[in-house]
Amino acid sequence: MGSFEFGEFGADGWEYRITAARTPRRWLNYFGWEGYGVCLANDGSGYSAADPPDGSKVTSQAAGRYVYLRDYDSGDIWSAAREPVNAEYEQYECRHGVGYTEFESRRAGLTSQLRIFVPLGQLRECWSLTLRNESDVPRKVGVFPYVEWDLSAYLTPWDAAANYSHCYYEGGAVKCVLDDPLYPWIRYTGVFTASQEPLGWECGKAAFLGSPGDMRSPQAVRVAKCTNGAASTEACVAAMHFCMALAPGESKRINFVIAYSKDNARQATLAVEDWVNYLDSAEQDRSFDEVRQYWRGGGNLVFLNRTKRHLKPSLLIFL
Repeated sequence: MGSFEFGEFGADGWEYRITAARTPRRWLNYFGWEGYGVCLANDGSGYSAADPPDGSKVTSQAAGRYVYLRDYDSGDIWSAAREPVNAEYEQYECRHGVGYTEFESRRAGLTSQLRIFVPLGQLRECWSLTLRNESDVPRKVGVFPYVEWDLSAYLTPWDAAANYSHCYYEGGAVKCVLDDPLYPWIRYTGVFTASQEPLGWECGKAAFLGSPGDMRSPQAVRVAKCTNGAASTEACVAAMHFCMALAPGESKRINFVIAYSKDNARQATLAVEDWVNYLDSAEQDRSFDEVRQYWRGGGNLVFLNRTKRHLKPSLLIFL
């Protein structure tokens, strides 16, 4: 397939590779299934939602999900996707595929690969982050995944949802619970967890950002330390701190899962069984292959074929 100013289609036509770190507008990818969906841009911004047709929010549209990276020796801070730090990269690529998005970037001799997808039929999303040290010296890198919760119905204002949210760390996961004041019979629960124990965590946005409250350089990332506190009746987040020590040429991987539930009796909460399998790399890769095979096998796709010669090669897929 042909290449254009900002990228090109992959050889098989099933993904678009955006090779420019900055584009005039965000390039969005919508993926998931009828119960849970993700909107993700080529700069890493985006959000998650669930429960159509009325709909529920899972993560914030303002700052839904990010992965910060910090070099312990130099103090340099950047992110696995361009947002929110907006750093300069030696190499940057976003691959929007049918059912997933992948980011690959290189900065100061360190390559990061971040993959995000939604398993078929599941109310959750899976991330995998792989770091590779391509320099000739050992590296020590801080990894800080960040999720901003917005658990509520679409009609619930953000500030109302924040005022009724409670967020805490338990059993290796950050959990957020909201009893929606506009729908008093519903309890929303969100869980963010990882394939290894964190060094620390944050549940409140204010504690994570610190002063002056800049998303590009949060205090927890700058000082490489979290307060390990809970949060209540405020903007709730799930942020964690990990450390990866990498020898020259070495790669390491860490997996993350966002799980979600909406209970009409205000009783049930998510159990460990709802997410633990997807923290395993082999299981996550198997589920990812299943997603790709499903959509490439037809899924529920409707294709619009281009009919005019002056149109650039394009593929519109409606799920």
